[in-house]
Amino acid sequence: MITLYHGSSTIVELPIVNVGRRNLDFGHGFYLTRMFDQAEKWAKIVSSRKSEDAVGIVNVYNFNVENALSNCKNYKIFTEYNLDWLQFVVLCRNGNDVSDYQIVEGGIANDQVIDTIEDFENGRITAEQALN
Repeated sequence: MITLYHGSSTIVELPIVNVGRRNLDFGHGFYLTRMFDQAEKWAKIVSSRKSEDAVGIVNVYNFNVENALSNCKNYKIFTEYNLDWLQFVVLCRNGNDVSDYQIVEGGIANDQVIDTIEDFENGRITAEQALN
């Protein structure tokens, strides 16, 4: 059992799939993190977009990984930022359908790597340069 967090402007009792924006790092879905600070930061960003006095909410879930993966028909886990991860993120950000995967786990493109991904997407750098 692990604890996962979801930053939001509202309370979400149970994780919801098939909601939200499509062209994100891992496609359309419900994003969770193992890092409370990351969820808290996102909750503040999302709620500030709604109104100046909105309060960010960090939803907390206990997640049974073994149970979830055994009941999942198809999942993808990225253990590092590599070429497979980079190509998958670019695929998702370009709106390609990756709904075959019920669970995708891995690092998201934070502020430190977002410019690199955009340079790769636009052909300004190669995959090898992006990963160095």
